[in-house]
Amino acid sequence: MSAQTYTLRPVSPGDARGILDVYAPFIENTTVTFEIEVPTEAQFAQRIEHVSSGYPWIVCLSGDRIVGYAYAARHAERAAYGFSANLSVYVDPEFSRRGLGRMLCREILDLSRKMGVCHMFSAVTVPNEPSFALHKALGFEQCGWFSRAGRKFGAWRDLAWFQLELSDTPPEKLLPVETVLAERFGQKGFVEITI
Repeated sequence: MSAQTYTLRPVSPGDARGILDVYAPFIENTTVTFEIEVPTEAQFAQRIEHVSSGYPWIVCLSGDRIVGYAYAARHAERAAYGFSANLSVYVDPEFSRRGLGRMLCREILDLSRKMGVCHMFSAVTVPNEPSFALHKALGFEQCGWFSRAGRKFGAWRDLAWFQLELSDTPPEKLLPVETVLAERFGQKGFVEITI
């Protein structure tokens, strides 16, 4: 397959429909996500606003079509978790096996590191060999296993947890996400990547 150029940019609430076009089939047809019902466009726009106000969320476009996205989100609410985040990535199956998932994850890991996030976690439903391989290729190590953590499609599902140390020295506080996004995407607000 020949190289293709994609556009990366920060998410906006107006991307809710395009992101749902990627995400909804994972909800409806797989156990990759524990979400059971597809959120409405308005609900998803609110989710985007909430998450992206504090952590990086980027979209990948082929032309004008969103074909993948990734984001970091706070790991948990208690103050001591302030330097830990969770990673999520989804790629339209039509565009899988092209390196987009790995590229999106690397972007989020780099942006999160620049913010001052020290530990990145990721939950993977079992079985999901492609996701296990992706996390291992990115340097994550499996750090936990929750048996029967969720129930979907009439069966209990296990959840594997992965962890990657981004830094062992936390800053005084995290840099604002807007600062690292502006540095990465500049005045144009986007970058083009060929893979």
